[in-house]
Amino acid sequence: MVHQVQAAAISLTQATEAGTAYRPDDVAAIADVARGYGLGLHMDGARFANALCFWTRTRRISLGGR
Repeated sequence: MVHQVQAAAISLTQATEAGTAYRPDDVAAIADVARGYGLGLHMDGARFANALCFWTRTRRISLGGR
């Protein structure tokens, strides 16, 4: 007997296993795909906070520490 689970959501890891973070426009594009397939989109609060810290730090570095 074959068991199969129907996907219900896309879960994003912030920061990723590669040490990068999805940009807001990347998340929006993934959300559009999820909606198109009737799937939910999940990112837990702690991971969201990681992404905010990542992008705040990256922005400060790219702006010369401002």
